[in-house]
Amino acid sequence: AEPARTLDERIAKGFDSIAWKEIRNFGTEKSAEKISEKINSLALKIEPIFQRKAKFPANDLTNQYTFDMFSYANYKVALEMIKDSKNRSYFLASLGNESFDLLVSLLAIEGERKPIVFDSDKGKNDILSAIDGIEILLSKLEKVGFIEKYKLSGDDFKQDWEDFSTVNFQLEVF
Repeated sequence: AEPARTLDERIAKGFDSIAWKEIRNFGTEKSAEKISEKINSLALKIEPIFQRKAKFPANDLTNQYTFDMFSYANYKVALEMIKDSKNRSYFLASLGNESFDLLVSLLAIEGERKPIVFDSDKGKNDILSAIDGIEILLSKLEKVGFIEKYKLSGDDFKQDWEDFSTVNFQLEVF
């Protein structure tokens, strides 16, 4: 197996804590201690399976493989504790929003450009700026070791945006 990438500690720990916080918000269990116990117990159970792929320190979230193992454990515990499909949808949306907010706050701390959000309902900003924002986030994730590389490709936007009813773009993340 390839050597593990080292993830930015703020992102790795931030994503992990967002996950169990959102499990607590939307799941049936409200005790942070019990949720943490369940995730850690599952991680111990699945660790030998993950270790077969590549040896890694099981307590270092900045290690790509450790992060993958705990992300899987978080996901499985979320499925177990969030039974209602509507709450699962809210959980996923909130998880995405919180993760996005974490990345944007880290960009602000480091003085980098912040991504722009396009909201078609509000008609604010433009789609090209939003796609540029996606590139900003992907670049940050690559820079901090969270992803190896990415490729973003799409339509030719030489015409005025108002002429388009749909925009197609392809994103590959490695």
